Amino acid sequence: MSRLEIVKEAGATQPLTAERPSKNQRSLFIVAVLGALFGAYLLIAQFVFVMKAQQVEGHVVARDEVNFTLKYSVAGHDYQISENLPSAKGFNPSTDLLVGNSAFVLYDPSAPEKAQWRSGRNWAFPTIIVIMSSLFALTILYPKILTGQMKFFRR
Repeated sequence: MSRLEIVKEAGATQPLTAERPSKNQRSLFIVAVLGALFGAYLLIAQFVFVMKAQQVEGHVVARDEVNFTLKYSVAGHDYQISENLPSAKGFNPSTDLLVGNSAFVLYDPSAPEKAQWRSGRNWAFPTIIVIMSSLFALTILYPKILTGQMKFFRR
């Protein structure tokens, strides 16, 4: 019994055929994969930085409506970093990052001037890029997901 006969016997009205993706779909898929790779690169770079970084307590020395500046010391040398104020849910920058308050800084031991404020937002952007690009790539590969026509379990 051929595959076509099996499909017809199972009650399908049309034989299973593989459609070639259009040129636009292939281009969009490549863009989505490149986006996912870029997000993965950012995640790996963040992971490598955090794994080799040292933590030190810093102090907020300046702040405006958008940015704040942290001062920290490593081996008797003072350094400063400026970052954007977070706008995450559950975090109140108006009380947590006031001038004089302390905050933890992660720095590269081989280059202490390379540092970042220790927060979860360092992981958020690359993670969102990976997830969104991967979902975009899947919907290009399987467009029936969007219309609800794709069945994951056959009966």
